[in-house]
Amino acid sequence: EMSVQKALKWYRLAAIGGSAEAQNNLGVFYLNGNVVKMWPELAVTLFYISAKGGCASALYNLGMCYYRGYGVERNKDKGREFLEQAAEMGEPSATKILDLANEINNYLMEE
Repeated sequence: EMSVQKALKWYRLAAIGGSAEAQNNLGVFYLNGNVVKMWPELAVTLFYISAKGGCASALYNLGMCYYRGYGVERNKDKGREFLEQAAEMGEPSATKILDLANEINNYLMEE
């Protein structure tokens, strides 16, 4: 527990200092309610700031938030756009989920 508190402290300091990676990681804390109160709207804001700083994982997280409606109004098209941007930047989770979505769509179109 103490090490997680320490990590949170350092993520906050680094996020304030402009680290896109720390901003993204801090967003994950707020999205999941780890050690801090769950605050998905703040998580989305942190993901946006991080994405502007060039963090592909933040684009993935934004995509998933929009796709599921966490902290924002659900918008699958916007979610997919963020996932595609993340995949273009080499985010493996985004590539995986887009490939899976395409497989499912192709399967459904065959029926």
